[in-house]
Parts: sequence; structure tokens; C-alpha cells
Amino acid sequence: MGAMNEALRKAAHLVLGMSLAGILVVRGHSAFAILVALLCLVIALSDALQRGYRVPVVTPVVALVERPHRIPLYGMILYTTSTLACLIFFGPAIAARAILALAVLDAAAALGGQRFGKRRIYNGKSIEGFGIGLVSATAVLFLCTEPRVALLMAGVGSLVELLSPIDDNLTVPISAALAANFFL
Repeated sequence: MGAMNEALRKAAHLVLGMSLAGILVVRGHSAFAILVALLCLVIALSDALQRGYRVPVVTPVVALVERPHRIPLYGMILYTTSTLACLIFFGPAIAARAILALAVLDAAAALGGQRFGKRRIYNGKSIEGFGIGLVSATAVLFLCTEPRVALLMAGVGSLVELLSPIDDNLTVPISAALAANFFL
């Protein structure tokens, strides 16, 4: 995938994460119904796209930002699922921070690693991308939580993003929320 498509994909990832975090902040526990409806919609759209249907607006956007040979909207399905799990188990405040951590961390690490990554450390990921993701997520989380919690959430999220064999859209928010749960 070209650098432009990856940048668009990460921009979409960032917007989705910020939107999900915003829903959690504004709606609190009542965000549950919205998230369930969103998850059902995304699953239905994914199924329609897999069956070859063209869905106005969705089909061209997915073609532009989705990685080839992946289940359409797979990342969004996992993103929404992890948002729901974090809301259920940790509440809206921690869930919003965890989703924000994923949104910023993943985009910054991928784009930073793509641009500046020289030393590969694991699974094709670079120490530079890891560091850029960690610093970026920590800086953003500083704006909405105390510094030690921000650093812990970003640190745990960064390590999980680097090492987990499971999709980071699922693992990073849950692990960051678990880490925050010990301090908030």
C-alpha cells in the first residue's frame, strides 16, 4: 500500500477513534445503545461489501482506506467491539481515554515508523515508530487525565501494540483501560 493510502487509512482511524471517544464523553453509559447500533450497522455493511454489493459512499471510502485482501470494515468492527467492552467493564471515562490512546498511538506509531523508522525491533515495527506513538499518546492523554495515568496507559498500549499477535484495535484499548483501572 502506498504512503498516501496509509496516511488516509490512519487519518480515518484517528477520526473514528476520536468520534468514539467523543460519544463516550458526551453520552456516558447511554452510549451503549449507540455503540451496539453502530456495531450492527458496520457488521451489516461489511457483509454487504463481502457479497459484492456497492453501497453509496461506503464502497469508495472502504476501497480507498482498507488494506487489500482484508474483510471490509474489519478494523472498525474490532474498534467498536473494544469500545463496547471498555464501556461495559471500565465505564465511560476510562473507555474514552483508552479509545483515544488507541486512536493517537496507532496513527502516530504507523506514520512515524513509516517516515522515520530505521531500526526494526519486532514484526516489522521500528523503535522510532514505537517511540513516536508512545510520546504522542502520552501527550494527548495528559490533556484528559493525570500524568502518571497518561504515561501508564500510553506505555501499556504501546507495548501491546508492538507485541500482540491479535489486532491492536481490540487489544490496545482493553489493555490501556486495564492499566488505568488500577489508578482511577
